This record gives sequence, structure tokens and C-alpha cells, in this order.
Amino acid sequence: MMNVEKSNQEKGWKLKDLDYPVPKHALEFGYCLGGIILVGFGLLIITGLIMALFFTPTVAGARLSILTLSESPFGLLLRSFHRWTAEAIMFLIILHLSRIIFTGSYQGKRKVNWFFGIGLLVITFVFFFSGTVIKWDQEGYEAYQHMLEATEMLPLGVYFASFLKGTAAVMRMFVTHSLILPLLLFVFLLPHLALVKLNGLSPLPNTAPSNSTTFSQHLKKVLGFSVPIYGLVVFLSAQFPVVLYPGPYAGVEMTKPPWIFLPLY
Repeated sequence: MMNVEKSNQEKGWKLKDLDYPVPKHALEFGYCLGGIILVGFGLLIITGLIMALFFTPTVAGARLSILTLSESPFGLLLRSFHRWTAEAIMFLIILHLSRIIFTGSYQGKRKVNWFFGIGLLVITFVFFFSGTVIKWDQEGYEAYQHMLEATEMLPLGVYFASFLKGTAAVMRMFVTHSLILPLLLFVFLLPHLALVKLNGLSPLPNTAPSNSTTFSQHLKKVLGFSVPIYGLVVFLSAQFPVVLYPGPYAGVEMTKPPWIFLPLY
């Protein structure tokens, strides 16, 4: 009985530990964006793990396995939700980055965390890109070819590009997408969050800092914003399911890259 009470006390202490003070503006949408993005990554991990159970990471089998999954209404919704969530995260990251630049949150003692954030941005871009490639449809194949061409222009890029070529291309991109990038995300995310806790939330421009709410209230606000946002993603996934293009045809360009990569096109 005493052990149960002790366990409950420990749990209560852990929950109470989230009640440390934070500025009132932590409840504003712009300062909840990081948390909303984290919720999105959690959804991507869950849906990605489910889809991985049905995916064949080979040049011959990748598109066919996705096509088979898409023949099920639930499978198509799952794929669409995964893609639309990725699109939403990219958009939210742009908003998050804009807020940080506009409020000067990258300056002073938060400069180190700014570099961790840029690292997370690059990792997220590669996540999106590799997810596009591993479908190995026309869109994925063209993205892959553009990557090889760009890589070959870099110093020693020819050697790296030769490693990426061949029948193991999809397998290597799948390992990158499902194993290497999640590990890198974890490595960059932990210090990013720790530094936010250590330095505190950046103050509003030209205002004195005031601790007038708690971090637990901030978390509730993050969830409150996340529910309608990702609810909208579910709606978009059902109304506008993602397209799987025909199998790759070498030597022609039939697709355009996703909007996030259009400036590089």
C-alpha cells in the first residue's frame, strides 16, 4: 500500500514539475508553433511505422507495394494523412522560422539554439525529400535524378553519387528516411528543447518579461491548437488523396517538385 502511495506521489511530483512559470505570451499561437510541429512529427512517426509494415524497399517493389496499400480505403487515407501532415509541418516550420526572425529570438544567449534549429530544418527538408523519392514513381525518380545531378557538381560529389546509384537506391533512401534521419532528429531535438528550457521562452519585442502562466498551460494550448490543425489535415487527406504517379520513365520530365522545393527547380 505504501509503495502505491509512494508511486502516486512520484507521479504527482512529475506532473507538478510541469507547472514552472513561463511568460504569458507562451499561450499565443506564434509561441506554440514549435510544440504543434512536435505533435506533427509524432503523427508522422506513427503513420510512417504503420506504412513501413507494408513497404517493399526495392526498385522493383517500392511503387507496387504503395499501390497495393492505396487500394485499401484506409491505406490511401493513411498515405494521404502522412503526406498532408508532412506538408503542414513544412508550412508550420516556415511560420515558426518567420516568428523567430521577426522577434529576434535567435540573438544573444539563444544563438546556439538557433543553429540547432537550422539543423532541424535541414533534417526536415531531407525527410520530405527522401519520402518523395522512396515511392519510386515518376515524381520520386525525377527527384532522385535531380539529386544525383546536384551531388555530382559538388567536390568529391561524383564518388558520393556513384554510391547512391544502382538497384539499392531505394533501400538506401529508405534506410536514410526511416533510421538515419530519425536518429539525427533525436540528436538535434534534445539539445534544442533543453536550451529552450534553460534559456526560457524568448520575450516579446520591446516588452518586459513577466512570468504569469505555467508550462502545463502552454502544453494545453499547444494541444488546443493542434487538434483543429491536424483535424483539417484529416479532412484534406479524405477530400484530396495523394497521387501515385506511373512507374519511372527515364529521359523525360513529367512532374514538378513539391512546392517546398520549387525555388530550387
